[in-house]
Amino acid sequence: MNHRTGQLAALAAALVACGCASYRPDSTVMSDVSRGRYGDARGRIVATMPSSRSDPGYLLARMKAGIVALADGLPEAAEPHLAEVYDLLRTQGLNADKTVPSVIVQEGVRIWKGEPFEQAMGYAYVAAHDMVTADWGNARAAAQDSIFLLRDFGRARDGRPMTSIELAGRAAERDRDGGDYLSTGYTAVESDFALGYLLAGVANRMLGRPEESAEHFAKAATIAPRLASLASTLEHGDYDTLLIVEAGLGPEKIATGNDGVVAAFVPRDRGPAIGLVVQQAGRGYTELPAVCDLNEMARDHRWNNLEDVRRAKSLLGSGLMVAGAAVAIGSNDTEAQLAGLGMLLAGMAVRAGSKADTRHNELLPRFVYLVPLRADDGPVTVQVAGRPGTRLTLTGLSEPGPDGLTVRFVRTLDYRFGTGFAPAWATSGRILYANDETGPLAEPTLPYILGGRCVRTPTPDLLVEYQRAGLPGDVSFGQLLELYRLEGLETLPGAERRRARGHVLEGGRTVFTPQAGTAAFARLFGQEHSAYTPRSREVRELAERIRAERKTVE
Repeated sequence: MNHRTGQLAALAAALVACGCASYRPDSTVMSDVSRGRYGDARGRIVATMPSSRSDPGYLLARMKAGIVALADGLPEAAEPHLAEVYDLLRTQGLNADKTVPSVIVQEGVRIWKGEPFEQAMGYAYVAAHDMVTADWGNARAAAQDSIFLLRDFGRARDGRPMTSIELAGRAAERDRDGGDYLSTGYTAVESDFALGYLLAGVANRMLGRPEESAEHFAKAATIAPRLASLASTLEHGDYDTLLIVEAGLGPEKIATGNDGVVAAFVPRDRGPAIGLVVQQAGRGYTELPAVCDLNEMARDHRWNNLEDVRRAKSLLGSGLMVAGAAVAIGSNDTEAQLAGLGMLLAGMAVRAGSKADTRHNELLPRFVYLVPLRADDGPVTVQVAGRPGTRLTLTGLSEPGPDGLTVRFVRTLDYRFGTGFAPAWATSGRILYANDETGPLAEPTLPYILGGRCVRTPTPDLLVEYQRAGLPGDVSFGQLLELYRLEGLETLPGAERRRARGHVLEGGRTVFTPQAGTAAFARLFGQEHSAYTPRSREVRELAERIRAERKTVE
């Protein structure tokens, strides 16, 4: 570790040690999400979800529930949550200059809407849901809503985008003789949210709006030249499937300063932006750049909440605290860094006010990637470059329907999972259970509850296959349904998946199939599960009868 790195580490330690966060993420939810247990995470989020819009966590909980439902391959379950997110984000959604507020006041109640970058991601999740369900008109509207104007106060002295801390320092300096720099000192500028432009471009392409599509793709390539090739492929390329892939951990909002009076975002996933390696049997390897890096967005003052900046500016001693942080972090000069650190600690010594509001969406990823491909080239494997724990093989992708494009939302596992390598199910590339998305296996099989490998929704047509696999011919379809009822199992085909909870393969009480080409599909059907243990006498006796008849035949 060099001298400067050591000083910055000391500075970071001082910031964190002196902080006192008022919001604590649910560690159980975070653990479930990191391991791909999205259904368990969704159940916990929904169970504690505030019911009143006046609750500060109302929108936040619904956004998190929508994210994990999409990751679980259940857009039907995500829909009501993301519909609420969209409704609240659009309520008093823009200021007079078309920038976004972070808090709205409705009937005397302050409603939290999140940092501007969290709002942009909220719109992007709504757009992703609509693209997954092929609702291109609404996808276009949500994607375009994500590219609202930003408040730009200019650059730092060295040309970098200013952080919120640096902006607060500048505002304190400019306002010494009165005035309100934070209300007048900015310019409303176009968004640099490349993800929003690309999603809007795809939606317009699918709606037969080539001019609007080209405009959005060109804008993405202009603001992020690294995306020029991807934008061209999305506009003109030969693909019938689009993966929206999330990876890594987004930044964390903490309370800093003495008594935790100032909020700041710190990265949980450090290091430079890295690409996504994509492998398909028919196309080989390629590496795609990150479309979105939320660490970068959280650092940029344009994507942050001015309420936090106002708070930092107004606190007694904040001039020392803010200026010290700016000097210590921004300077390459050793003496200047030490002087800045001293100013920072002096500012921290001043007692001030109540705790900072550190609510944030801890389920946001660090990276978002877009992966165009052809389904007929076979299963696809994705992995963040250099992070084997994110490796995920997606199976079951099929050629799209009449609209011509299949979109899937994919969240990779936390690369720190276990030993640093992905679990076997994530990379198996196999489909071990018959399901409603990919249909039968190579050989006929019985229902899972009778010792087989089928977890499809029971239908009269399936009886023929079950009988070939050993189901007695005197079992009618009505009797088969009764067996599921006796076991306390609910079958949820199609849109009924919105009520899905625990899957029967994992000891739950519902039988459903998440969308193929998702992490949830791989987790459920890409690994062996324990044999089913019947709860009812009728199912136990029938399973034993089938086993006995098989032994007789053998």
